[in-house]
Parts: sequence; structure tokens; C-alpha cells
Amino acid sequence: LKGHEKPVTSLAFCHGSNGTRYLVTGSWDGTAKVWDIQRQAVLATLPDHENSVCVAALAPDPQSTSPTLLKIATGSAGVAQNNQIQGHTVRIWTVDVRTGQVNCVHSVANDHEGPIRGITTLTGGLIATCSNDGTVRLRAGETGDCISVLSFLQQNTSHPPMLLSVAPVMEGDATSLVASAEDGHVVVWNQGEGNAKEPQVILHPSCVWNVIGLPNNDLATCCQDGTLRIFTKASDRMAPE
Repeated sequence: LKGHEKPVTSLAFCHGSNGTRYLVTGSWDGTAKVWDIQRQAVLATLPDHENSVCVAALAPDPQSTSPTLLKIATGSAGVAQNNQIQGHTVRIWTVDVRTGQVNCVHSVANDHEGPIRGITTLTGGLIATCSNDGTVRLRAGETGDCISVLSFLQQNTSHPPMLLSVAPVMEGDATSLVASAEDGHVVVWNQGEGNAKEPQVILHPSCVWNVIGLPNNDLATCCQDGTLRIFTKASDRMAPE
């Protein structure tokens, strides 16, 4: 699928209300694109982001009468201004894949203290974003407004490790939230506990570039050391030490 002008940094599948599946991509070219996978064609471009773009698919509006209307959330890395990174923004979009019409319906800028590196959707219509500032922000899916902040480990430094990715991990009706960091930490929060309970920490030997949730409450990480690791809470599926 060719269309972006710079490296692609993010992928997500998005469904219309009729069940049709589309691919959404984000890029360093400052755009996100919606693709028809079967025809290998760009259906719409979401423009004017601040450098790198991360993408997430939102559930279709149950009140919508259009089966071709998608809802998408994006986050941007921001731009350098006066030795600071500014303009990193969460945006909520609607996209009509039939006409290609794109509308940014809500945006929230600069509530992280650094570039937005990852974005994902959660149960209950929530969005989560992670940032170079070492925090995860839980957001309302309709507007992108911040509801609560999950802090990374308390460090003896004014510069906490950058969080590079964030993802949900499902266990029945419960949801955990996991984030990966450039210093090799992977941090797991139980959604709803906020900061009342210390998160679980899984150490890696070097930078963890990405983390994803898997079935059965498992999660997978990809690390700078070239190793893919899968973690589980099920004792009968744990690897020998």
C-alpha cells in the first residue's frame, strides 16, 4: 500500500457499522490515511498533524445512519518551538469512506508535557495516550478530553523514561492497561485502580519498542535486544525458568 511520503509509524483496523473492515495508518508525513484493503486504495487522508502520527479506531456511532462513516482517533508528536516540543495533539475524526469527506470534530492540544507516542482504545468508550513525559492519560472517546493520569514509576530524576506504546489487555470483563518504556520497563495498571495501587513492573534488558495485548490476558513485547517475549498469568502456560 503506497501513499505516505515518509515512514509509517502506526496501524489500526477500523470497522464501519456494516462490519466492513478498513486499515488506518499514521506516518511521519503528518497524515493518517484510511485504506480499502481489497482494492489497495486510499479512501481518505486525515491531514495537518504535527510530525509523526499514531492512530486508533473508535467504535462506530450507534446513532449513525451511514454505514460508511468511521470514527478515528489520532495523536501527534508535536513540533520544536523555542527549544520545546509544542502542538502535540489528540484529534477525534469522522471519515465517510464513500465520499472521502474528513472532519476533525474535537481536538486537545498540549496536555501531555511531551510528544504523544501511542494511542489506543479501551472498553467503555475510553482512549489512552502515552507520551515522552512518562505518563498515560485516559480520555473520553467522544472528545479526547483527559479524565485521569497514570504516572510511571517514581524516578530519582526529573526526566522519567519515555513511554513508547500503550495497549489494553483483556481478562473476561476486566481490562488492564500496559505501557512500554525506552529504559526497558513494561508497566501494567489495572483499569479503575488509578494510582491507588502500585502497577506491576516487568523489566527488560533494553528499550521496549512496542507492547500488545493478546487473548487470555497475555501480552507480548518487542525489545531492542531482538527478542519477542510473551507474558502470561496462567501458571500452566509459563515457560521453564
